[in-house]
Amino acid sequence: MRLIASVSVGLVMATLLAAPALASSDSAVSVIGEQNWSTVPTLPNKLEWSQEAHDNARQAIDAQVKILEGTLEDFRDARATAVVVKRTIPERTRFWKQTTKNAFKSMNILGLDSKGIQVTSSGYLPLNNVFFASTLIRLASDTCSLRAFDLWDWSTWFETRCEIVEPTTQQLLDAHYKDLVGQGVGDRREILAWERTKLTYVLENRFAYRIVGNKLICPQLKGLSAGTDRVWLTNFDYVWDYKISIDRAHWSAKVEYLGPRPKMFAKNFEGDLMDYLDTPNTDS
Repeated sequence: MRLIASVSVGLVMATLLAAPALASSDSAVSVIGEQNWSTVPTLPNKLEWSQEAHDNARQAIDAQVKILEGTLEDFRDARATAVVVKRTIPERTRFWKQTTKNAFKSMNILGLDSKGIQVTSSGYLPLNNVFFASTLIRLASDTCSLRAFDLWDWSTWFETRCEIVEPTTQQLLDAHYKDLVGQGVGDRREILAWERTKLTYVLENRFAYRIVGNKLICPQLKGLSAGTDRVWLTNFDYVWDYKISIDRAHWSAKVEYLGPRPKMFAKNFEGDLMDYLDTPNTDS
């Protein structure tokens, strides 16, 4: 379910200049639903994921917990006795914030010594490329103690210990999809524009073609761009997807911009949250 690689604009323009009989309009191709790629969608709070997806999420959670445990150990080594957590909404687009409803915040853990002086910190996590790794896997309290309980030290009896809260695998998977949707269409518009250009070229020149799976195959497309012989009719992306329907009898086609399809995404999920979170394998 990975997006088809982006097309180099320079290469495309160069080959277009050399291409024969490029159609001057998109008249053979009608377009519907373009607004679906600009509208903040309403997403279900809970999706139905496979057991494999839940197992993968469990692995990612366990790895992130170990990382957070390691951070607290490093704080103790730095002679921190208390922790204060600062949270902020990650630097994201307005579209992402509307999609996720600002539910996920980056976390910066500060380690303080017995005098309340900061001696260490984690820095804001997660990093820019992900958003929920250290957001859903977090400390139970934004102010807590790293001091061990001591039966003979009354001051340790009623301190709030630094405990780690884990999300369920369901929560992590649902958050993953919201993040993907919230990132918006990215370069998909440019990619689809290229597919539409190729499609129009085939239909208006009435070149012979065949359809295999989700591809329209036409050898004459090499006249438009070297090494090109196909039009992708869909991405099976289920996040920001499209669908091209061919009308063979009239040498025309319809391009439909599809909004997020969360149920289909969850049903066909083959991703790796460990890779998405850039999490090292901690089994060894």
